[in-house]
Amino acid sequence: MTSNTCIISNGFATMGIVLPGAIAAKLIYPEKRVLAVTGDGGFMMNSKELETAKRLGIPIVVLIFNDCSYGLNMQRALGSKDTALKKQRIFCRH
Repeated sequence: MTSNTCIISNGFATMGIVLPGAIAAKLIYPEKRVLAVTGDGGFMMNSKELETAKRLGIPIVVLIFNDCSYGLNMQRALGSKDTALKKQRIFCRH
């Protein structure tokens, strides 16, 4: 990886920034390939921006990790990673 090629919403771990961030990156650097990597919860916060990318003809690739939860938020709410994983298995049936 070269410098200035990875955009991360640092500090507050803002959910939902990936898709708009990928679109912005492609607009600024149209010659570069853009890969947006997100979880299912973060993706759903701005999934409608896929329409924006399609309408503007912005070619990006989106990789979504599906764990059927808001991951870290669930872990914080339930107090532990083990408890969050057990609850997640109850609610998420693939």
